Amino acid sequence: MSAVGRGALGDASRMARSSGRAGWQRSQRGASSPHNRGAGRGNRARQCSPYRRDVRRPSSRNESFEYSFPKDRQWSGEIATTLPMDSDTRRFTVMAYNLLADSLAMENQYLYRSSIERLGRKILDWRYREARLLDEILHHSPDIVCLQELDEPHYKYSFAPRLQSVGYHGIYKRRSGNSHSDGVATFVKTSSFKIVEHMEIEYRLETDTDRDNVGVIVIVERSGAADGSNKSVQQRMCVANTHLLYNPKRGLIKIAQFRALANKMRLLIQQHQSMTKSVVPAVLCGDFNCLPNSFVYHYVRTGVADLLTMSEHLMSGQQGGKFFGIDVADSAAARSRLSLKSIQTIDPEIEDVQPLNRESTQKRAFSGTTRKTNHIIDHPFDFTSVYGTHDDRGVPLYSTCVDGRRETVDYVWVGSLRDESDGSGGSTCRGGVVPVRYLKPPVLTTRNGSTPDETLPSDHVSLLAELIMWTSQC
Repeated sequence: MSAVGRGALGDASRMARSSGRAGWQRSQRGASSPHNRGAGRGNRARQCSPYRRDVRRPSSRNESFEYSFPKDRQWSGEIATTLPMDSDTRRFTVMAYNLLADSLAMENQYLYRSSIERLGRKILDWRYREARLLDEILHHSPDIVCLQELDEPHYKYSFAPRLQSVGYHGIYKRRSGNSHSDGVATFVKTSSFKIVEHMEIEYRLETDTDRDNVGVIVIVERSGAADGSNKSVQQRMCVANTHLLYNPKRGLIKIAQFRALANKMRLLIQQHQSMTKSVVPAVLCGDFNCLPNSFVYHYVRTGVADLLTMSEHLMSGQQGGKFFGIDVADSAAARSRLSLKSIQTIDPEIEDVQPLNRESTQKRAFSGTTRKTNHIIDHPFDFTSVYGTHDDRGVPLYSTCVDGRRETVDYVWVGSLRDESDGSGGSTCRGGVVPVRYLKPPVLTTRNGSTPDETLPSDHVSLLAELIMWTSQC
């Protein structure tokens, strides 16, 4: 950039900061300061317009770096998969990406102080990040794109027009309430799939909570699919996209939100399996705000959880409390922390709080003999995480890095309804989605590994999975 250009940009930036500061101060009269990044990342009392433009913009200090995105990420080795001889083996790709919404980045700049100190506030400037985010998506050209933390104006005036121009169709759901402008968006490449039906979910309406997180479910169909007998098969698939509550201490709310999503997925899948007479498998993407091997992760993966085996504030693993043998509370300790009211967040029909023998938890939950007084909860899916916890060389995986702290909170799950839940009787329907390989996270080269940085335009990394959907008629 020329000296004249830098001067003009500096003048414009100073004017924007001055105007933004005054507007921001006006918007904060009578409101409290945030302590977490968004309601999806905690509780915020701040009220603001979803279209407000008076946020404080980053300064133009330290602008001499080249801003790009990582193009040298490596694919994992192919995952061993066994499929029926007559199955359709065409591959497709799914991306999950938390973009770091501009509104949340501006309101929570303290989270990115390491990046700002090293690179200047421009590192958070949406004008630069937006272009890199779109470049990265278009570079990989996934068949399905599941985005979290995308502000509604940026969806309407940037992401939707740009992706539609290259053959995508999008569905967007903004977080409920008037306090936030971000939401989730699902884009489907029309040359690969068509959207048959979609459902938008507001968890505050589906659970007994006041949290404003949301989800989107789409049923997609791949045209021209056929099984080995040359009979036309309508290959449909359920794709869910969500961003669960951030608050590390509110594991029950995260479980309630996921359970509500899973139940809506089940209803749609059963309807379409009845129509097509074939299996409708599921892909589930998003920011779950729980760590691998945590209680919440274990519940999503196995489909069952005994709420009296861990204290709520440890359930997401973000404050310790890994499920497998570390910091697991006994029933008495957990019972002292879980009130009947908090249990009813999961299921309002629970009428009592009684300990349960852990040895029989999973067996009883899957056998359908679970009583509500046992506070064992389940969901109807068998899910597998495509990424797992380590790559094929044993290197720990991560999906977010802030101030040098690497964690995995984003996931791509694949699976299907369990036989007793699919509505088919479990006898003749065959099908599913199986992982082939995944794109490994980039190697962090900055001094402290803090993002966003020169090559990573978000504080999360994109997840990209190559999958195979196969199905046969029931």
